[in-house]
Amino acid sequence: MKRIINFRTFLYTAVNAVIGSFISVLLHARIFLGIISFFVLIVVNILLAVYYRKFAKYVAAFSVSACLLAIMLIIAGISCSYTPIDIDYGKEHVVTGSVYSVAYNRDECVAVIENVRVDGIETDGKIKIFVDTKSPDKLEFLREDHMILFSAEISKIDFFADGFVNKYATSGIRYISYPTSSSIEYIPQKASPLNHLRSKLKMLLIDFMGDKYGNIAYGILSGNRSGLDFSTQNYFSASGLGHVLAVSGLHIGFLSAALMLCMKKVSPKIKVPIVVFVTILYSVFAGFSASVIRAVIMSSVVLVTAINGQRSDLLNNLSLAFSLIIAFSPFSLFDAGFLMSFCAVFGIACFSNTFRRLLKKIRFPNFLASSIAVSAAAQLGITPCLLFFFHNLPLYSVIANIIMMPLITITFVVLFLVSILCLIINSGVLLVLPQSLLILLDGGAHFISNLPFSQITVYVSALIFLSVPLYFVISRYFMLPKFKWLANIGAVLCCTLICIFSVITSDLNCAVIPISAYNDVSSVVCIDDKVLLVGDCTNSKKIMRVMENKYLGRIDGIYLTSMSEETAQSVIYLSERFDCGAIYCPYFENGEGLTTFVDNDIEVNIFDATDNLPVIKSEYYESKFVGYSIDIKQNKKMLFVGSRTDYSKINPILLNDTAVLRCGVFTGYLSDRIFLTNFSLPEIDESGKYVYSAKSGEEFIFNYMTGELYK
Repeated sequence: MKRIINFRTFLYTAVNAVIGSFISVLLHARIFLGIISFFVLIVVNILLAVYYRKFAKYVAAFSVSACLLAIMLIIAGISCSYTPIDIDYGKEHVVTGSVYSVAYNRDECVAVIENVRVDGIETDGKIKIFVDTKSPDKLEFLREDHMILFSAEISKIDFFADGFVNKYATSGIRYISYPTSSSIEYIPQKASPLNHLRSKLKMLLIDFMGDKYGNIAYGILSGNRSGLDFSTQNYFSASGLGHVLAVSGLHIGFLSAALMLCMKKVSPKIKVPIVVFVTILYSVFAGFSASVIRAVIMSSVVLVTAINGQRSDLLNNLSLAFSLIIAFSPFSLFDAGFLMSFCAVFGIACFSNTFRRLLKKIRFPNFLASSIAVSAAAQLGITPCLLFFFHNLPLYSVIANIIMMPLITITFVVLFLVSILCLIINSGVLLVLPQSLLILLDGGAHFISNLPFSQITVYVSALIFLSVPLYFVISRYFMLPKFKWLANIGAVLCCTLICIFSVITSDLNCAVIPISAYNDVSSVVCIDDKVLLVGDCTNSKKIMRVMENKYLGRIDGIYLTSMSEETAQSVIYLSERFDCGAIYCPYFENGEGLTTFVDNDIEVNIFDATDNLPVIKSEYYESKFVGYSIDIKQNKKMLFVGSRTDYSKINPILLNDTAVLRCGVFTGYLSDRIFLTNFSLPEIDESGKYVYSAKSGEEFIFNYMTGELYK
């Protein structure tokens, strides 16, 4: 009888690694049950190794699996032994530590701090800080290895969040904090040689290529995108070219191929170790991300087997890299970058040959058939990850990668070589050529992202990942000579059903979700099956976070209470991320943001007191714009005003008809009404019986028809 699956040693260890990763999670929830499960799995593998002792391939698979599972048990057990520092988490504390990573945009600075001390007490784990500021310049000088000190409240990170493994906890982040910019002090210290090299390269690129292209170049070389604004990152992702800005197998492949070509006449026994050594050095420079480690392991195996004249099996190589990484980092299985890296290659392994054969049958040239097949297979592989982690799918990804791949290849190789020369001569004069290539690459990504339907927004549950094992059933690795077609049809149908049932839709209606930010009173309003954005709308980051948390994939209308430059930039970013409807704004004499809208070809509907708006109403007092209102019950209104509006000075007649008021602060006036605020003045908190602050607690939803609050 012909076997259905050819036994692969490391494919078996990879399956065990997946099981071990889930048991590691169980270990955190039920430590005794987790330990028992690990021991059972290890013992089963040992018994299988003994039973099949005459077959070396089987013995190797079972023995390696038992060893890897033992390593996972130890590492997962150590992580379970972690206990948070014993402090009062409701009070401010003095925190010091060194900067592990930092990213910033105009709305928010985000930094991860390691070597943390809280009130002078050393603690395990990292702390992630979020600095809400419109002027992040104070933090732009921060780089890795710098020391900072700040005073703020800190919160513990739970290992589980909403039934899933917390993405922060799996990366060693144990605390989060929201310090103010003014509370942060900079303590300079000498950087390590590696960070000094990174900093020197980044400054060299920025000085000679400008801020935008310098940061794009640094992102391509190092995978560090902290200097890129979110708009640039967004249009690269929307075009399907986001992988260019993250060091991955593509970069390692380019580097290995270029080095092998340069040493074409050198003996394989000499050049292969050199190439492996250089790729390892490069992975150290790029920060040893999961995608880099995976690529280095796989490329090293391919090169070493080539020396011995052996064939390299893509699926086995992938499984080896997967097993090793999971063994020493059991929770990487729940990391977006890790999953995308492996799913992309898994898709290529499963489908690229099949796609290439189909394309060649319809007379596609071989090089074009191969390019389309690899791109389509990789896209199919990462689709579950894109939908689950990022909630969007770039529709032109395959075409974009086929068209842009020659340019991407040339850009990386030229940029890599020129950057090394520039570091040696300590001058960026040679960067003119790679900058020209980057301008073309950036322009192409921007053009593709602006095409109609460049990406769609879909929210899915973790159920979507059940489709990945079915890829294997459809692939050439699953062999059924007589009934393969039937297995393929069944697997495709199952994948289709999984996709349908994994989709999450929002059923919010008559709901207001306040968004609290500095000088920004904004709300997401769900009314009559429409999703509206009402307010100053200056903090796109927080707005996007609320939209994603509530599974809202579109904005049917944006109603602005200000026309500042911050508002315009924020709305432009949201329009790139979501499918947005019409934008409405009253006339402002100093509407500085209107020029920005015009420059970006975005239409804004300017209205006055005589105009009727769809869905909600505009409110005026003595020809001056006040805000927006929606009708609720018993002829009452809910009124939305901007951050600069003092509600106590609004027309008393309008206030008399208002039962619910969304404003920046409750001042004590009209304490019998319901207020949704950003904060309340401390001295009058007790008098505000119906004041609900978006800043005082967790994110909440207000049903304006029933008056109920819920998460």
